[in-house]
Amino acid sequence: MLDPDPITMSVWADINSVLLFLGIYIVLIATFAASILVGVAFIPSLVSTGHIPKSAMKLLPVAVAFGVLALIGAGVFMALVVIGYQKVDDFFPRWFF
Repeated sequence: MLDPDPITMSVWADINSVLLFLGIYIVLIATFAASILVGVAFIPSLVSTGHIPKSAMKLLPVAVAFGVLALIGAGVFMALVVIGYQKVDDFFPRWFF
């Protein structure tokens, strides 16, 4: 078995980037889910029951557009996670055996 190489500052920076991008991805997915839920479920339901005025339906496209933008951003950050993971995988080629 070969001696392990020490973890250099560049590897730690790559690990940090992957974890940061993964955290941003999770926040963007939660933002997407919340804005789509508000835009597609809450606003129409509250308007149909009369709890909020019909003019609130103008917010529906804004909420959905915000959700779509969050989803696009999440896709970008997931791609960055995959790219960063490939750099980390060069240092840690085996995870278990």
